[in-house]
Amino acid sequence: MAASDPWRAILGRPGEGKQWDAREFFDSGLWEIDAVMRYAESLRLPARRGAALDFGCGAGRLTLGLARHFDSVTGIDVAPAMLALAREHNNQPDRCRYVLNDTPDLARFPAGEFDLIYSNITLQHLRPRLIHAYLAEFVRVLASGGLLLFHLPCRRLRPPLARLLPGNAYSHLSRLLWPVAHPGQPVIEMYGLPEETVVGRLERCGGRVLAREPQDSAGSDWESRRYAVTR
Repeated sequence: MAASDPWRAILGRPGEGKQWDAREFFDSGLWEIDAVMRYAESLRLPARRGAALDFGCGAGRLTLGLARHFDSVTGIDVAPAMLALAREHNNQPDRCRYVLNDTPDLARFPAGEFDLIYSNITLQHLRPRLIHAYLAEFVRVLASGGLLLFHLPCRRLRPPLARLLPGNAYSHLSRLLWPVAHPGQPVIEMYGLPEETVVGRLERCGGRVLAREPQDSAGSDWESRRYAVTR
């Protein structure tokens, strides 16, 4: 998807026929981060604005926004093609760097490295075991007095047809029909974790959950939360 339509792969938009303009795409990241920082200020966190981490940075849409508020920002992603785009559009090279992270951890970063960790519409595409692993890593690399903000679905909302089918039959049927309804497009996998599972995982790792609020970033098929965590 990074090769065929990277902007839409990162962030869909209303109106299927309308393509993102690059400037408009990156401006949307600036507005999102400005709203994030207003929310952070309401929590009176983070204590410092030194280093920030953009987890699942894609083409750097949010990384550049974070660079307006922090001394340095690291964007990490699993897709080399996305990182190539991020570097191409990096207009703040003195503050932003992009790193390929294709391991199930953040071992390349020391404990307490980041004052802010932000991740939106990324964890939802990872299998549950990886979500568990990264939640633990987020808390480990978060500085004392830092702020972790991330989005994650907590449960899929079952449409009427799903209620008539047993077990996971609806999910399996959806995957089979996707290539028919969307020929040539890759399957975008979606996952979530129950809210109490997420809170328990964070607290066992030493995080303190400040808030868990409804957020609709995953679309109408999912109930989602934005979590605010410190340590």
